[in-house]
Amino acid sequence: MSFRRVVVAMDMPGAMAVTTAVALARALEAELLGLFVEDVELFDLAALPCAGEVGFPSAMRRVLDVAALERSLRAQAGRLRQDLTTRLAGVPTRWTFEVVRGRIAGELAAAAGGQDLVVLPMPLAARGRRVSRGQVARAFGQLRAPLLLVDESQRHRRAIGVVVPADTEPAAIVDVLRGLAPFDGNVVRFVVIGRLAGWDAWRATVSGLLARAGLSGQFRVAAAPDGGELRRLVGVEAHGVVVVVAEDPAVRETVIDAAAIPLLLLPSLVRD
Repeated sequence: MSFRRVVVAMDMPGAMAVTTAVALARALEAELLGLFVEDVELFDLAALPCAGEVGFPSAMRRVLDVAALERSLRAQAGRLRQDLTTRLAGVPTRWTFEVVRGRIAGELAAAAGGQDLVVLPMPLAARGRRVSRGQVARAFGQLRAPLLLVDESQRHRRAIGVVVPADTEPAAIVDVLRGLAPFDGNVVRFVVIGRLAGWDAWRATVSGLLARAGLSGQFRVAAAPDGGELRRLVGVEAHGVVVVVAEDPAVRETVIDAAAIPLLLLPSLVRD
């Protein structure tokens, strides 16, 4: 898969998701779209007569109305646009910055197509609530594009995990890996959870497709790993591209929540 654009949901200057999106766009020679969504839920709250906000770090409470919210969001969008301008100064990457009003999932779905790669910062996705990555994946299930979840904690890691169902065609997996190869190298680590039917034939097919794409694979089968082993397999020890193949949707969700690296979910998985 040749990604046409990298679409990043903007939430704050200097965010790791933006860093990752810029690096991907440069490595993949793709256009970058920074999308800032003015969440309509905030405007619904600001319209209430009792609405207010507490400043940080002053802890002072201020009255909040629609006009004040619009000014605040306009200023935030300006800072985010300047952040992208600074990051991409002197870089040949084509990029645009757009401000839209709506709901985050819906606006991302409207903006991104099948040849795009969506980068989503988890703080923005979670909106301050304690939610799992699996819950976020389901919330953004209407996306037609691959979804890359990035946490702020993932600084200094150079790895991407790809979680796919066991019934995904090997050619579809390798197609995505070919697109990611310029970003994270040419060796792909596969972690297969459980036993695949026809494992030897599956591995041979994937290896042949990888070789034709100029890639190579390392394969490991983990019959029933616990949470700690999953974190080691798809977290602390991860480097380059790590593909996790699992048949059980519950196991895949456990992997999604255990991973400590940016995690790419293919559209078929997001819809599970």
